[in-house]
Amino acid sequence: MRQDQSSGRHRREEPIIEDEVPLFDDTASHHGIPSPLVPFLAKNAAIGFGMAILFVAAILIFDVGNVATLVSQSSFGVFAVALTTFMVGLTFAGLQMGLAVMTRNDEMGASQDTSKQR
Repeated sequence: MRQDQSSGRHRREEPIIEDEVPLFDDTASHHGIPSPLVPFLAKNAAIGFGMAILFVAAILIFDVGNVATLVSQSSFGVFAVALTTFMVGLTFAGLQMGLAVMTRNDEMGASQDTSKQR
């Protein structure tokens, strides 16, 4: 910390980061070329939604907790299945995208190994 000359208060110095990697590639977006991150995330979101559809289908096929029985006897059964599939789809898509981003290798321009000691 350094003491400010005019007010006598201490102020924090910003850390110096030498290997800073930008989050967005601004140069590609100015030329009409989409960032490679968008298709990467869309593909993984679709995988997550597909897994959610299979998950809800398995719940209905195996009648877990008598859900299929309740759905078949209700007048709002189709709406309930659609809403459940959508909500589970959002959850699984977010999970899949997060997992893909956290476990990706350097194929998308991820930062180099930042755990090296200086």
